[in-house]
Amino acid sequence: DPTRPLMPFFILYFGLCLTDAGYGMTLALLMSIAIWKFKLGRQDAKLIWLLFYAGIVTFFVSIPFGGWFGMTPDMVPTWLTYTKENGQTLFLGQVWDLQKDVDFFRNLALALGCIHILFGVTLSGWWKWIHGEKLNAFLQNFSMHILLAVLCIHYGLGFPGSQYLLIAAVALFVYGNGSGAWWLRPLTGILGAINVCIGLMSNILSYLRILALGLATGALAFAINQIAIVIAGLLPMIIGIPVFLCILIFGHLISIALNGLGSFVHSGRLQFIEFLGQFFMGGGREFAPFRRSMRSLTSQ
Repeated sequence: DPTRPLMPFFILYFGLCLTDAGYGMTLALLMSIAIWKFKLGRQDAKLIWLLFYAGIVTFFVSIPFGGWFGMTPDMVPTWLTYTKENGQTLFLGQVWDLQKDVDFFRNLALALGCIHILFGVTLSGWWKWIHGEKLNAFLQNFSMHILLAVLCIHYGLGFPGSQYLLIAAVALFVYGNGSGAWWLRPLTGILGAINVCIGLMSNILSYLRILALGLATGALAFAINQIAIVIAGLLPMIIGIPVFLCILIFGHLISIALNGLGSFVHSGRLQFIEFLGQFFMGGGREFAPFRRSMRSLTSQ
């Protein structure tokens, strides 16, 4: 059952795709009100509870990126901000500026992709191992972990003779991804290893959608704030203030719905395509009806 290893990654990716602490707080608050008002248990409303947990995680993972309803630090009181040594003003708890530190967020998304994919490969090897296929698990799955470990040792420490260890790890990885007789496996293994590397690279690059959705959430929230400010400035104060509040409230609620849906769909996609594809094998019995009934259009 892949549910348990899937859930923490799903919620984490949901929070990073949303990347707005204000949105996460609002989502958790709305879901908690629904749970309290309608007395919803975890088994009765799994989606509501999932969104509640996702909102909480979104709140905490978004604070370091400074996502607060698309606001900038100059829009809030000074006691909610601090100034870095380079003169940059940030929110309290903020470490990175999502719009400026794009390289960091990109590397974070790729690193999470590597961890997620390797975890799936580990689960695949573990499943084979406990079902008696220990040699296949070692050659097809764990040889990748050995190669990555040796790469880190070789380029990190670089002790004399580490290049021979690296050659042996590459040979093991190639042999493990081959098929056929023992003398044919090195040849087919080259193609298999290339196929595995291309597949891993394409799967890991797919995690850049986390970066794209995180940037889109901040941009849309910022645009809503600017629209509200501009329209309110064109109206008399007695009318402008209510219009300003209405645009902010309804605009951000729509933004939460749209970006929340996008975060949910894309986080799920990373689970069902990139992650589950590494280890999950479907089962069950083929559908076989008791009888078949054919009816022509003319008889109707």
